[in-house]
Amino acid sequence: MLKLEQEKIQISNLSQCDHWLPTVTLWHHQEWLKASSLPQDHPDNETKFQERKCALQAHLGSHRLPVTFVAHNNEEPIGTVSLVYYNVRDDQAPSEWLSNLYVLPKYRQQGIASELLNVVVAHAQSLGLQRLFLYTRDQTDFYMKRNWRFLTYGTVQKQRVSVLDYLLTTQ
Repeated sequence: MLKLEQEKIQISNLSQCDHWLPTVTLWHHQEWLKASSLPQDHPDNETKFQERKCALQAHLGSHRLPVTFVAHNNEEPIGTVSLVYYNVRDDQAPSEWLSNLYVLPKYRQQGIASELLNVVVAHAQSLGLQRLFLYTRDQTDFYMKRNWRFLTYGTVQKQRVSVLDYLLTTQ
């Protein structure tokens, strides 16, 4: 396992390092493909990739949300996390969701994902938000160990997911 000195790890807003947009887009797309029912060579995959890239470009602005943070070691991006508005149902207003938490496999188990979570929570608190949501297919325990609460099960891309929340007002 590769060990890093924690002081070398930095976390920056993607809007300050937009040259990493293609890399972050690719990470997000590859994770989506793992859960997708589309075959890897399906012609719609390129369309989905371009849609994802356009959506991430919206994270480069100076607005509150959406926002993406990138963990990096020197000039190498190694992880990412986003805070977005997500509309679960058409009859409800969008709410704030943590999304796209990802760390390159060789950098996992070193606290980087936890640091990315801390940055998103601090950012959400600075915006005066009261509650965040997320869904996960297989990392429920990871989040619950970090004070996220299980709410319910849902379905995303025909797969069962756990829906969790995090209360910011009591932190």
